[in-house]
Amino acid sequence: MAAPSSPRRTGPARPVGPPGQARAATVGADETVEQVFGQAAGQLTGRRLSELVHPDEQAGIPDPTALPPGQTLVHVCRIGTEGDWRYIESTATNLLADPDVAGVVLNSRDISDRKALEQQLTHRRSTTR
Repeated sequence: MAAPSSPRRTGPARPVGPPGQARAATVGADETVEQVFGQAAGQLTGRRLSELVHPDEQAGIPDPTALPPGQTLVHVCRIGTEGDWRYIESTATNLLADPDVAGVVLNSRDISDRKALEQQLTHRRSTTR
């Protein structure tokens, strides 16, 4: 089954590969990939997803292939390159048992603005006490 080519596809990347060694495979490669991950789809294909995660947060990244089939997890981390880190919120769904997918589907969105606002509010609250 071919992936839709709609420019509004919300799932820009799907990790594939053995547990702990997932690599990014682009799905519905369009402007969404660059908006969320900060890199063109072609730059992500075949790369380990962990290469994109901030070094301070790599140890805390859960392994979505360890989820029971059909199970979903949500995780927030910083991704990008040195000097251009952004926060993303990713929902990973284990669809390894689904023969039409045979992978873990990762839907991500950039939440950098939300995190910046949260940090401003936390700082403001701590200085007004």
